[in-house]
Amino acid sequence: MTYTGNIQKMEGKLTNVVNYYLPIGNQKLDMNSLIGKEIELSFDSEINCVNCGKRTRKSYAQGHCYPCMIKLPQTDVCIMRPELCMANEGVSRDMDWAENNCLKPHYVYLAISSGLKVGVTRESQIPIRWIDQGAIKGIILAKTPNRN
Repeated sequence: MTYTGNIQKMEGKLTNVVNYYLPIGNQKLDMNSLIGKEIELSFDSEINCVNCGKRTRKSYAQGHCYPCMIKLPQTDVCIMRPELCMANEGVSRDMDWAENNCLKPHYVYLAISSGLKVGVTRESQIPIRWIDQGAIKGIILAKTPNRN
């Protein structure tokens, strides 16, 4: 079977095992069914922004074009560095977005993937964040009222 289109972030769903799906175009490829099989990937040299769809030479902040990267709240510096989040002080690129993402309960956790990782994630992202990291185990250390 051939899948074509832009590749998005792989999705994981926890049942009795983690099932992985790779969104390609408007289809989802069941990655677990490919374990042990040979696959072929090709790149047609086209990169599109995951937000606006514009063709771009380079992608930033998980697939955005430069204009989207500098204006969208989901690409703000605090996404990678939660300690820099200032939404609890009323400072954000988009306060509505911050209220739904930064100003929600977060958890400080330890996860074991290739090594020990300390992280912070929204309440709604447990265990999804651990799955994203390929963790084999995770434990919550503390609950905080917001991102920082």
